[in-house]
Amino acid sequence: MFSIISTRAWMKHTVYGVLFVAISFFHMKAIARDTVLVVDSYHSGYPWVNAYREGLNSVLKESHRISYFELDTKRQPFTKFEERAQKAWEHIAFLEPEHIVLADDNAVRLLGPKLTKANIPFIYLGVNANPRLYGISHNKSTTGVLERLLIKRATLAVNNHFPLKNVLILFDNGVTSRAIFQDAFEGQSKHAYAGIYVTINCVSSFNDWMQIVKEAKQSGFDAIFLGLYQSLRDEEGKPVPEEQAIHWLSTNTPVPPFALWDYAVGKDKLIGGFVISGFEQGLMAGLQLIESHQNSYESTLPAISYSGTMLFSKKQLNKWNITLEDTSQSEIQYIE
Repeated sequence: MFSIISTRAWMKHTVYGVLFVAISFFHMKAIARDTVLVVDSYHSGYPWVNAYREGLNSVLKESHRISYFELDTKRQPFTKFEERAQKAWEHIAFLEPEHIVLADDNAVRLLGPKLTKANIPFIYLGVNANPRLYGISHNKSTTGVLERLLIKRATLAVNNHFPLKNVLILFDNGVTSRAIFQDAFEGQSKHAYAGIYVTINCVSSFNDWMQIVKEAKQSGFDAIFLGLYQSLRDEEGKPVPEEQAIHWLSTNTPVPPFALWDYAVGKDKLIGGFVISGFEQGLMAGLQLIESHQNSYESTLPAISYSGTMLFSKKQLNKWNITLEDTSQSEIQYIE
């Protein structure tokens, strides 16, 4: 009698257990989070990438699973770009994500046309050029966040604290730098406004870049604004570590060095200025993704990031004996 009751109790317990597992499984399927695949133009550890990833996570981490594929085009030679893009395409086919985010110009240029042709929806962020130049158009399956570097506003903001007359804006010669040069500067290397003369220089060679910096003062410049520098190459054509490049400039420049991106500001880096952040790009792209999904990727317009922050390094201000005299001190952020 005992064995029969025990067996029945065991069977009843087992049936309940199976039902519980089955119900739990279907419940988990019902609440399973969509996968978002972010195709990075660059690589983890690059401050811009870290910042927009943080922005994306702030919006999506509770409701989505986020995966990454890195094209690594800052460190890979140009001849490897198509190979990396093919691997990304294969990864998309394998993963079958519900959502795709293309981060920065290279990812959009290399993968945007394929996704558009396949009618696969995607969101982009950090794009400096007109997306149409990359073979895509804004339609029901394509939207995102455009990055617009506010060069004029950045120089005028610094001019309120440190009078400028002749400014050098220095970039590498990567895809994003060339896109900014065409979009922000209309392909012209000389500009003038509010009594400030601006020269834009885009260079590929680290040796040339160092020479330009060392000769900045004798060339008549009273300040350098540093743009992108992560695509600089040494004599062997190898990428120069970004920390090496910016620390060298910080140590050797004969004129004050100001920044255009927040990650370039710091005690061993640049003074600061009116800078933009990748966090906002990621945040806005995450919101765009949610809105586009809710609208079934129908009629969501692209967003444009125009905001920035006044950010300065205390150590660099002291080094260059610069005092911020503007009355709007509450709008200025400081780091060491």
